[in-house]
Amino acid sequence: MRNKIWTKFCTALIISVLPQCMDGLCLAPAATTPGLSSASAMMQAPAEPPVDDSEEMRVLQEAGLEPFNEVPVSGVDIDIKPPSTPNERVSYSIVRGFSVRGNLSAYQELSDRCLKNAGLEIETQSSGEFFDLLQEIGNSIKELEIDQETRATIGMDLLFLIPRNGEAELRSASLMVFSAAGDTVKKVLGKEDDPTLQKLLNSEDGFLFEDGAVFLFRNETIVVLQYHSDVIVEEAEVRSVMETAFRNMKSPETGVIAEIIFEPGQTDHQLKQPFLQTILASLDADLQRRDDEPELEFRFRDSYGTAVRSFVDVVANQLKSLRFVIRNSEFTGNLCWDLEIEAIPDSDLDLWIERQSKVRNQSVRSLHPDNIGFATVSLAIPETLQTSLPFVGAALAGYLKSEDLMSEAGEQELSSAIRTIAESESFELLLQIVPDEEHRPNFLLSMPLNESSSLSNAAIELVSRTEEENVETHFADIEGWPVQRLGKMDESDVFASARVAPTDILFFSNEQQAVLHLATPESMPVLEQVVLQKFPDQQHADGYRQSGFSLAVRVSHFLKTAYPEDANEGMKEIYGTRADSDDLQDMITITMHEDVHKLQIRTEFQKDIEILGVVGFFQVFSVSAELAD
Repeated sequence: MRNKIWTKFCTALIISVLPQCMDGLCLAPAATTPGLSSASAMMQAPAEPPVDDSEEMRVLQEAGLEPFNEVPVSGVDIDIKPPSTPNERVSYSIVRGFSVRGNLSAYQELSDRCLKNAGLEIETQSSGEFFDLLQEIGNSIKELEIDQETRATIGMDLLFLIPRNGEAELRSASLMVFSAAGDTVKKVLGKEDDPTLQKLLNSEDGFLFEDGAVFLFRNETIVVLQYHSDVIVEEAEVRSVMETAFRNMKSPETGVIAEIIFEPGQTDHQLKQPFLQTILASLDADLQRRDDEPELEFRFRDSYGTAVRSFVDVVANQLKSLRFVIRNSEFTGNLCWDLEIEAIPDSDLDLWIERQSKVRNQSVRSLHPDNIGFATVSLAIPETLQTSLPFVGAALAGYLKSEDLMSEAGEQELSSAIRTIAESESFELLLQIVPDEEHRPNFLLSMPLNESSSLSNAAIELVSRTEEENVETHFADIEGWPVQRLGKMDESDVFASARVAPTDILFFSNEQQAVLHLATPESMPVLEQVVLQKFPDQQHADGYRQSGFSLAVRVSHFLKTAYPEDANEGMKEIYGTRADSDDLQDMITITMHEDVHKLQIRTEFQKDIEILGVVGFFQVFSVSAELAD
């Protein structure tokens, strides 16, 4: 198979194993261990080294060690150096980093469906890179003669080898699993009369231990773990890891096509602590205030560093599992991404999820029914941010006063406004794109405010003291409240090809809300509609009131409205032959929901836009592979 598949779908699920399966999955573990011949690059044994009578070789032979040969394991390059003396052999514990699982049969069905929706056949060649990739992968699966009855699944675990002495370098290895009904697994393993395969098939418990590798073959499933011979790992621990991988290779849930699983909660606390303490110590040192550092700069850096420290603690000590799944929706049948987060009970993360479940989105009350795309957040404010935000606000207000951009009264009002936001139950924002009567796109960013907020007065004073061209304190008004112009938009690549690029930056605030409006002066009616919520009803917003994060966009409408000159070319890449259709189903939606100890963020792609979901998932795997590498 061409290397394009390997690089784009990343050494892991679905595609990573396909090029190897074409020639047989190699079981040969080490250079001196007999194994099955194969052209596979995944577990291929290195060539026999030339005779070496050097001093280094003599020391290795006296120690009973094999000469070093760098072995690529499942696409993950492991940089392992040979020990110079026997004393350098180190005992390791195995910790699973993350796991990748996938259903090849379900993926084949998805591939055919995407191409059919675009009016293409899997055997034909299209002009778009997205569809070319999809066709190539789908054809590769078909060459393996995998169908629904085969129930073929594939997986990879990235393993970390933690030194027990706490001093040696962290190592990594990977574990590959392949399962399929019938004789499919035996076919990809190689010749039936090979001695190594026969030993594996005849093993009483399904295990075969070789130098640097372990195999498990049981119930139509093959598990392969390979590591270098200078690594010492307890046999019981190896068996446990492989048995776990075997059990996890159960038939996927209904509708699941592929998944990535990260389970830090399963890692022994004592193994995590040395590395965690090193990271936290480095962060704490960086949080110290530097000599002559301005107050505002220190507060921003301190707030950011504290947030990073909290995030590290959440991942290491409060996160039980994180699961990223691509599946068919159980409700609509559309393609979905699900990010599922499970917290350790009674942890700070668990308590935050419980708080979040009680939050109701207020910003969607300003959602315009004619929007062509929007995103909104309504999140319970973490305690660390509630603590640090007032200090940042005070430092910002003090800086503005020192620059003579704000009076002492204005300084107090701005500090009070930011403190009020920090004390709120939730932080809310709404970004939406709304076309006006001339189809010009308007970008509006809205934030609901507490009625006691003094942000409006502070904003008016700040604008009035700004001696800049095109800045106006009273550019317009809405029911007596001023609309301020903060300046003109510079020409930029972002809006260069838009139908009508926004020309002005407008700002409105009263006691209930603050709105930033990028538009033309002729689009003031849109701002007024949003501020006064002049909509027939709120039914279009009702479904998002209980979602902490929401997004919805009709991709074709957005492209045609905002970037009509470039829309046709982009739409052909996405929609294939249906690019000119008037009945495209191409909505992308994101919603977030909470359950006991759990948080789920779902991204759903309607049928004409599923290709973006598939390609986007490829990119996630690519990033995962780069991290693993």
